[in-house]
Amino acid sequence: MKTKKYKQLFFVTMLFLLLFITSCSCTGNAAPKTSFDADDTDLNLIDWINKEIEEGVATDDKTEQQILDDKKVFAKELVNNYIKDEAIASRKKNQYQVDIIRNHDIPLYLDLIDKATKAVPTDNSTESRWVKAATYVRNCTGASNADSAGLIKSIEENQGSDLNLNDVVCAFALKVSDRISTVEAEPIVFYTGKAFWSHLFNNLLVFPIAWLMVQISNLLGGFYIIGLLITTILVRTIAWPIYAKTNDMTLKMQLMQPELNKIQEKYATRQDAQSKQMMQMEMAQIYRKYKLGLGGCLMPFVQFPIFMAIYRAVSRIPYTIAYEGTIYNNNWANEINPHFLGINLFEDRTAGTGQLIGIIILMIIVVGTQFLSQWLSQLRQKKNQQASQADIPAYRRQSYEQTRGGAQSSMKIMLYTMMLMMGLFVFTSKAGLGIYWCIGNLYSMGQMALNSKTSSKRMEKLKKKL
Repeated sequence: MKTKKYKQLFFVTMLFLLLFITSCSCTGNAAPKTSFDADDTDLNLIDWINKEIEEGVATDDKTEQQILDDKKVFAKELVNNYIKDEAIASRKKNQYQVDIIRNHDIPLYLDLIDKATKAVPTDNSTESRWVKAATYVRNCTGASNADSAGLIKSIEENQGSDLNLNDVVCAFALKVSDRISTVEAEPIVFYTGKAFWSHLFNNLLVFPIAWLMVQISNLLGGFYIIGLLITTILVRTIAWPIYAKTNDMTLKMQLMQPELNKIQEKYATRQDAQSKQMMQMEMAQIYRKYKLGLGGCLMPFVQFPIFMAIYRAVSRIPYTIAYEGTIYNNNWANEINPHFLGINLFEDRTAGTGQLIGIIILMIIVVGTQFLSQWLSQLRQKKNQQASQADIPAYRRQSYEQTRGGAQSSMKIMLYTMMLMMGLFVFTSKAGLGIYWCIGNLYSMGQMALNSKTSSKRMEKLKKKL
């Protein structure tokens, strides 16, 4: 009994460890990715930039305009040399971050530096939004840096006469921090040339699904929720034959169970090696008769790449905007309306109190529909299992139920942990992902309900074939 408890405790611990690792996005290369990181200073980012600009330019015997001009030259050098390309792109999948910073962000901020009319230290008081943004800690369950996003937007949209040079450089440093963190995902693009083959999953699944989602949204009023709903239903319906094959395998297992039970009963009292071998051979013949093999067991996993492609598309569309000077020229995030029932599907919980409340409600709905879906699935499996075990002698059925009970206990723990994980994902992600999971859960329940009504007819057809 103690051994069983220890096994369950170990199982729960491993699942929660998996939950932590999966949700954690704060790991990465330890090498300094920016000049600020390489300096290894005790100053926060804002104080460091103020110090660099102040100490980097001599002010003796110069007019205010000359000092400003010299500070602009120094600021441009600071911006140009700020990122460490090799450290950021130590993993090939992060090369897009370097490309966007080098080819889009740096030219943009060099132009803003030219437009600056003053160079005074950026506000570094304790209550300053700049300091809050610069000292924001991205933990494993954190969301985007709202202060950083707001300050960056205010600087990039400021084309007036009060643009401060120090603020521009600070905004650039904050933008780089957002780029190289996992807060921002790669914009969706179709790779051509030699890159086509190294991005095959993206080109054949992610890009077409995202393109379809955006096109449907544009055709039906520009509302993202419509494109997301229809595309999810379409793609899952296309994958229905895989689900049907999996269901056929389940029905075949039910049909062959009485024959397997007879073989097990036949050899119940014979425990010698030869008898065990004979039993395995006879059971293998039954599996061949019903055309069940390893391929059928792997059938459910065929759906995984399809569902992962939808997930990737939904998670990357909010970041798919056009970046001049790069290969990323799709402007999908700015072409469609992401609002639905007061929630912005392109934003996370940091986008305001209303957004936070909406995402909490969405999280409850997603977890609730996931629980209901799993409960209905287990109820159906239990019913089918009872039917298939009806002819098993009572003493063997009791032994079977004890073994099955332990497996079910572990399965329940896993399912509850997965639901907790899903709720955590919804709470820490863009709202669109929560809507996608909610649609998927509702579709799965409808799929199971329809399948439950047709399974008896399908069972008769399989009996005739076999």
